[in-house]
Amino acid sequence: MKNSFLVLFVSVLMSGNLIGQNYLNGSELWNEQGGIYGIATGELENWYRTYRIAGDTLINGLSYHKIVYDGVDSTFAGFPFSLISTAVHQNEYIAAVREEAKRFYKVMYYQTQESVLHDFDLEIGDTSFYGSEKFIVDSIDYVDVGGGEMRKVFFTENPYNPRLFEGIGLTTGLFGIPTTAIEAGNLLNCFSRNGIITPVNVMSGFCSLENTPVEEVVSENPIHLYPNPVNSLLRIDLKMEAPLSLTVFDVTGKIIGHWEENIPTSIDVGSWSNGMYLMAVATQNGGYIQKWMKE
Repeated sequence: MKNSFLVLFVSVLMSGNLIGQNYLNGSELWNEQGGIYGIATGELENWYRTYRIAGDTLINGLSYHKIVYDGVDSTFAGFPFSLISTAVHQNEYIAAVREEAKRFYKVMYYQTQESVLHDFDLEIGDTSFYGSEKFIVDSIDYVDVGGGEMRKVFFTENPYNPRLFEGIGLTTGLFGIPTTAIEAGNLLNCFSRNGIITPVNVMSGFCSLENTPVEEVVSENPIHLYPNPVNSLLRIDLKMEAPLSLTVFDVTGKIIGHWEENIPTSIDVGSWSNGMYLMAVATQNGGYIQKWMKE
C-alpha cells in the first residue's frame, strides 16, 4: 500500500460499489492552482481556478459538456517579485468535454477536432498517451468519492509522478499531463461531485470547496480575520509587508471581491449569503489563503 501518498485509500474489499459508466452529471467542480516561470522573461504567473460544467453544446454532431472556469491570474516580475498585472476570470470558456467507453474526450477552445483527454479503462501494465508523454500503470488502488462510490486511482512506478483518478483527472489537473517541470506546475487541489468533496492534493495547501478536509497551507497564517464566523463587519489584519492584492472567492471559486489598491482593513458582508468564503492575499514573495464563515 502506498501510504505516503496524499489521498485516503480504501480497499476494494470494503463495502461500496465501483463507479459505473457515467462519470459526469453536471455537478462536478475541479479546484486547481498553479504557476509558470518564464526563464526568458523573468516573469512568474500564478493562478487559482475552479472548473465547472456550464451546459452542453454540439460539435461535429456530438454532444459535449461546456467547461468554464472562475479564478484569478497574477503576473509577477523582478527580484524580489512584484505584482505587474492581475486578470479576473468569470465563466471563462476553456473546452468541451464528453465521455464514452470510460474515456474523456476534449475539444479545447482553440480546436475544432476532438482528442482523448483521459483514458480510465486501464489495467496494470497499460500505457496511456498524453501527446508525447506516457502514463504507464504500475499499480491500482481505490478511493471512496462519497456514498460508497468507489473509483480507481492509477499509479506510475515513480512515486513523484502525477496520479490518475478515475472519472476525475490527473493530480496535475483536469487538463494536466503526467509530467513534472521545475519552471511550471499545476495541482488539482480537490474535486466535488453532488456536493461531496474528494481531496486530491493536500500538499497544494487548500481547497476552496465547502467542507473540505484538506489542511491549511501554513500553521501560522498571516491573514487574521475576525470575528470568524462573522455576521456583518469582517475585520482584516494582515501580518505581512506590502500586500499587493486581496481577492475573496465563494465556495464555487467565483470572485466576490478583488482589490489591488487601498486594500481594505474591513469588509461589510452583512448582505452576503451565508456560507464559507476564501480570502487570497498576494505579496512579493507569494500568496496566502484564509477561510472564513458568514453566518
